[in-house]
Amino acid sequence: MRWTPRRTRPILDRSMFYFFQRGAEFLQCEIRGDDAAGYEIVITEPKRPERRESFSSSQEAYDRWVKLQENLVSAGWWGPHGRD
Repeated sequence: MRWTPRRTRPILDRSMFYFFQRGAEFLQCEIRGDDAAGYEIVITEPKRPERRESFSSSQEAYDRWVKLQENLVSAGWWGPHGRD
């Protein structure tokens, strides 16, 4: 939990990180949010700008996450997995 000066309540870090690998490259997917603020999937790929997709519900974010995994595997990425 962390506090910010402009808020009177704590911000809970509710993020999950997943990694995919293709050759020597890694792709990072972060899923974050809550029912109050909404949800986001943040995709960080090698040599590309960060992409963000926003969702109003956890179900919408989950459905997109499943489709995103399928697309990544179809494109030759291996994962999701943890990384040291």
